[in-house]
Amino acid sequence: MKKSRCFFFLIMCMCFPANGEAIDVLYTSQTVKYHPSNQRAFQPVPSGEAIALAGAGNETLSFQLVLNEVKKIGSAFHFKIEDFEGPSPFGQHNVQLLTLETCQQSDPPDCLLPLAPGSRFQLTPSTKSRMAQVVWVDVLIPKQTLPGKYQGRLTLHDDDDLVYSIKITVTVYPFTLPQEPSLTVDLNNYGLGFLKEADVKADSAAGRRLAMNFYLFSRKHRMLFNPLPYKSQRGRPHPGMAPVLSGAGEEIHVKDWRPYDAFYGPLFSGSLFDNKRPVSHQYLPFNPEWPSDFSNYQNDREKYETEWRVIAEAFMTHFKEKGWEQTVFQIFLNQKPRKNNRIPWNLDEPKGEKDYKALRYYADLTHGVFQRSPRFKFRMDISHFYCEKHRGHPDKDFKANRGETILSPVDIWVISKHSMDDALPRQKAKALKVQGKSIFEYMAGTRMPLIDEPLRKAMHYGWRAWLRNEDGLVFWSTIKKNAVVSDGRDFLVYPQNKNGVLGPVASLRLKAIRRGIQDFEYFRLVSDQTRLRELIKRYLSDNSLDHEQLRRLTATMIMNSIEMNKRRSL
Repeated sequence: MKKSRCFFFLIMCMCFPANGEAIDVLYTSQTVKYHPSNQRAFQPVPSGEAIALAGAGNETLSFQLVLNEVKKIGSAFHFKIEDFEGPSPFGQHNVQLLTLETCQQSDPPDCLLPLAPGSRFQLTPSTKSRMAQVVWVDVLIPKQTLPGKYQGRLTLHDDDDLVYSIKITVTVYPFTLPQEPSLTVDLNNYGLGFLKEADVKADSAAGRRLAMNFYLFSRKHRMLFNPLPYKSQRGRPHPGMAPVLSGAGEEIHVKDWRPYDAFYGPLFSGSLFDNKRPVSHQYLPFNPEWPSDFSNYQNDREKYETEWRVIAEAFMTHFKEKGWEQTVFQIFLNQKPRKNNRIPWNLDEPKGEKDYKALRYYADLTHGVFQRSPRFKFRMDISHFYCEKHRGHPDKDFKANRGETILSPVDIWVISKHSMDDALPRQKAKALKVQGKSIFEYMAGTRMPLIDEPLRKAMHYGWRAWLRNEDGLVFWSTIKKNAVVSDGRDFLVYPQNKNGVLGPVASLRLKAIRRGIQDFEYFRLVSDQTRLRELIKRYLSDNSLDHEQLRRLTATMIMNSIEMNKRRSL
């Protein structure tokens, strides 16, 4: 019989009541937040019983355990996880355990710290009289896993004594989620300011290593890290995020590609990732201040456009030589009229005809200089899209200012959630998609998933994206730079853990968003789209329903279609 391999997680138990030796463990899905007041939403799981999961190949299944009342005195508790046995066994390295903690003054707890082998953590008191620790469990079903039943085991030990044990059964469905996500989830960030905490820069080896960890982390969650490579208003590229230029006019040229290639090469080639798949989208440094200074636009338009053309040609030639031809390269202009820049227009979130015409100029310029490569796309983020009024000013209305006509060359339309929540903008966005445009929806401010909101709300972003036939989602600010955290409206990822160690730390909300992204893949596989749309709308409108049930219903619909197709082929 095959011997199971195990790995260990040590737990430092700091303050246990001396009476009794019981450990009460509660279980729930990934869509419920634990609090002592809502324990009814959690199921007791006595030692020896089983937790049943089901999913597709290349899917991450998640659940939560709460060590609710630990009364055993000890100082070195540890978990063991056995391999999953079944038709094509998969190892315990596909399982990750994380503890729910309070990071950077967030309240309620929102960050999930990975438990590495040998790691220690203190139990978090849920009340003065009880000790509780929420443990989040991710189980990745490898892509090549055969359909069928699998069983593993999770045990908790005090030194050599077994104190708790549960079986984890996994039913693997006869279908697989794609390696390349069907929905692009763009984790936007304004540069790499979080590197300052480690006192490193993006053009240093240490800075690149740290930045790459955020790309790897995002890929693991079926998302895309996409930091703006230039200062958001001044337009100057961040060190290492643009090639070094020299000369002017027709003589302008790339003096040194090496810093740029060192940063972006592993992303555009895919060499950073295990599956060698390049990033699907990424910003380029082109903006009104680069590669040509904006003063040239004001004083010598021909020189300005020449410098754009020459450097664009250099990019296309260099990328072709490198074989970087699978990524969509975005030209995005983020400037607004500010004291710290010279740009007179709202290029991000345009508000009127002058802004639209400026964007039209840069869209035409982009298409002109990049015309021999279709992978270079002009992107625009627009806040008020077919709204009746813009903050009470009808003169700034998109329709009244002929926004769609002026902006017709835009390739990627990133439209605000508050616009897409209305029927008319959704209808107009659908028409744009028929024309071949890409439609993304962006979340900002209070339309970001907030820390104190139910997790199902974060999961719903993926559901609504499917209903609206969107190509992607954009979360406007991903990584919190400062030590003090807000309510979550400006971040989804913690740049460091509570001990000050720099590196990406997931929030509960990020995990819930991933669940919705995976559900999006399920929805695409259903043949009866009409019935599915009705089901999704029903679950979105009724919070009393078990949202996990929708995924199970969807899986049944997919498998029924698979079985029907098999019969037809006989």
